[in-house]
Amino acid sequence: TFQGFKWDQLGAIFSDMFNPLPNSLKTWDAYWSYMWGEAIQAIWLTNEMCFIGVILGAVLSIPIYYLCASNINHNRVLRGVFRVINDILRTIPQMVMALILRLFFGPTLVTGIASIIVFTLGIMYQLMYEHIETLELSPFEAIRSNGGDTIQCIRLSVHPEVQPMFFANLLYTF
Repeated sequence: TFQGFKWDQLGAIFSDMFNPLPNSLKTWDAYWSYMWGEAIQAIWLTNEMCFIGVILGAVLSIPIYYLCASNINHNRVLRGVFRVINDILRTIPQMVMALILRLFFGPTLVTGIASIIVFTLGIMYQLMYEHIETLELSPFEAIRSNGGDTIQCIRLSVHPEVQPMFFANLLYTF
């Protein structure tokens, strides 16, 4: 047993979670007016903000994870620069990033969306470039040997293999 916990009050505590407060919302009409008028709209706005941030972050991560994969990008300097920048962004917690971005955008929805974009960008690039580095690149090399440039090789050989993992990680970050 927990010291000081009143088990006989558990039902009352649970029912109080769904009842209007006695001093603020005295009637059920006021309670439901608040719930549908303010609370549900704020929850929906938060979901929209998360959806937009995750989609934009995932789309922005596509060129970055190809540039960070060592078997696609053989330029060590360019690959290293992108990895370091993204690793620095990933080390900053999301709430701290939101506070930093608030200095630039103010207390608006753009601040939250930008924070979610940075978070999603960091997670997606890390998971995806590690996945790309484990792929078998025989189709990539076959297209390259037949005269394809890097973009064609990625679009025709690597991207179809990466696409299911991309959507799985997109759902994970959302």
